[in-house]
Amino acid sequence: TVGRRVLPLDGTGVSIDDVGGKAAGLDHLASFGFPIPSSYVVTVEAYERSVALAGLAPWLAGLAMRPAPEPHDIRAEVDEIEAAFRSVALETDLQEEIEKTAAKLLAHGRVAVRSSATAEDLGVASFAGQYRTFTRIDDIDGVIDAVKRCWASLWLPAAREYRLRHRVSSRGLAMAVVLQSMVDADWSGVGFTIDPASDRPAMRVEMVPGLGEALVSGQVTPVDFSIQRDTLEITSSDLETQPLRAIEDLARMMLQVEMRFDEPQDIEWASVGSDLVLLQSRPVTVVGPRSLFDDGFDEPVNSGDKFTPYGVVEMLPDTVSPLLWTVNAPMIEHG
Repeated sequence: TVGRRVLPLDGTGVSIDDVGGKAAGLDHLASFGFPIPSSYVVTVEAYERSVALAGLAPWLAGLAMRPAPEPHDIRAEVDEIEAAFRSVALETDLQEEIEKTAAKLLAHGRVAVRSSATAEDLGVASFAGQYRTFTRIDDIDGVIDAVKRCWASLWLPAAREYRLRHRVSSRGLAMAVVLQSMVDADWSGVGFTIDPASDRPAMRVEMVPGLGEALVSGQVTPVDFSIQRDTLEITSSDLETQPLRAIEDLARMMLQVEMRFDEPQDIEWASVGSDLVLLQSRPVTVVGPRSLFDDGFDEPVNSGDKFTPYGVVEMLPDTVSPLLWTVNAPMIEHG
């Protein structure tokens, strides 16, 4: 049987405080009968106890107050944090629980190890891409190392800066970790039950062949679809080569998920043959398009933020007049 610090995500009910946002979302999907991969979670308690026994708590408290490193120092700080967590010795019973669960999953193929922070998949901040995911792991030692590196990702510079910008406190922050059977996907992608870039009642799906890593990393330009919510009419830049029946089935499932969660959802999914699998569901954090001239400069900023012309200086090398901004705004905002 699975111990109390490694729990199955089978829809029996878990708390976000115990398993983090991603794991709680997966368990919620399973509770409504939606298809998810075989999944377990190494709980927040496992993280907190391991950190305490390793004596890392005072160092992490100081790290939370440390300003973001300069660009040339980021790699060194990432290595420092990862080394600290990878050297943590797990308690014997926790190690055995993780090994037993990993062996169970590995008996059916490779494993994905995914971060599930207590501050993640929030309505005000998704934290998408801020924490670590490791895929195609094929041995128990690799699973345990990936768990520790997921713990470390809670404190990496990019995650700390993201929390600062979204005013998410580091107080009481903790990391659970999802252990999940790898899905050998034919197609994978993301779906929004309300298109963040449209003012029409439409859904949006972006998809790539194979695993979704290529989409997240930007290695492959996805095929995107707009789907009318009422008629399920599909429009795309490349309709001829895509599996339209699968997109229609996905659209129906997305609407069912939104109904169950009672708010617009950002859904990660994969297809294997004619079967659909849901990998994650979280609230859509941006609903509706910004206006053409809403560039974000009216939003509150944090003290200590640095402003720089890098990135636009080649297009706007000098003071920008109202007329020049009127001409350049579409390119800057939507380019």
